[in-house]
Amino acid sequence: MLNVKQLILQHAERLDALSVDSPRLSVELLFAHILQMSRSDLLKELMLRPGLSLEREIYTQALELLQRREQGEPIAYILGEKEFYGRNFKVNYATLIPRPETELIIDYALAYLKDKDIPTLTFADLGTGSGCLAITLSLELDILKNTHKNLKSFATALDISSLALATAKNNANYHKCSNILFCQSDLTKACLQPQKFNLIVSNPPYVSEAEYKDLDREVKNFEPYSALVSDQNGLALPFKAIETAAFSLKSEGLFLMEFGWWQGEQILNALNPEEWKDAKIIKDLSGLDRILFAVKA
Repeated sequence: MLNVKQLILQHAERLDALSVDSPRLSVELLFAHILQMSRSDLLKELMLRPGLSLEREIYTQALELLQRREQGEPIAYILGEKEFYGRNFKVNYATLIPRPETELIIDYALAYLKDKDIPTLTFADLGTGSGCLAITLSLELDILKNTHKNLKSFATALDISSLALATAKNNANYHKCSNILFCQSDLTKACLQPQKFNLIVSNPPYVSEAEYKDLDREVKNFEPYSALVSDQNGLALPFKAIETAAFSLKSEGLFLMEFGWWQGEQILNALNPEEWKDAKIIKDLSGLDRILFAVKA
């Protein structure tokens, strides 16, 4: 039998020596996964039972996961899931790993919609990936039914990747979310109707080729290139998303889109003032430009 606390210290030191991000957290999450408990429960167990031990067979399973982490593979891919807005979403090499800053899109969408009298709300997610935005919005809008008794929502979620769409559908099934139509498409308006939606959200690829070369290895070596990189210095697909949103939003419909921290001025300049109003840039928790907020005129 092997002492869990000592193993965690040993492997955290090894990950640290290999310059792996968050070494201690990584090891704790992996051991918690192997032991089929939450990280918080594992830490409680270690406090109450410092001599907590592990069978060698179980440790061998943990070693396989730890070796993947040593190569820089993100924890989310090793565990096969990532938390977003308080819910777990399945992720894999076909999908980006959800980031905390993307949760701002949910916050601002809900704040904008909560006082609107829209009995049947339609929205779209351009480039859905794991489906975390579309599914979270659908579930959070269900919660709004407590104050808007007749509110119904229907969503369309697009992605060019069939593998990403399969993951998004699995996530929707897992969260019992049945009001989303998933469609394989790029960010153009090909499968969207004009003036159909009250809300459009998007986290399109916005990394430039130059930025991609300098990305952290955990991103560059594992997350899908096609979900990260866009032509035109990272702006081609964000510009396309703006064009599609202008075509498909109803008047007073809201568009929220994530972009790169240095792209704010170009993004605002891409908005036709005859089509948009109340446009502004929302900063993330690090104080960096991150989200476009714009209302269809």
